[in-house]
Amino acid sequence: MRALSFLAAFAIAAGLFWASILTRPPVTQASTTPGLDIREMTIRANLPAMPAYDAF
Repeated sequence: MRALSFLAAFAIAAGLFWASILTRPPVTQASTTPGLDIREMTIRANLPAMPAYDAF
């Protein structure tokens, strides 16, 4: 009897969870960080010229 009530409670909780997820899914806001210029960082790095090596 205890296992049956546990399974019933679990089924109800799982059903309510999925109902809330399907009706109101979580929403995230993705954005970029302003002021980060990768091209400017590369130009200012002033990397030394390296010889080209063949991988084979």
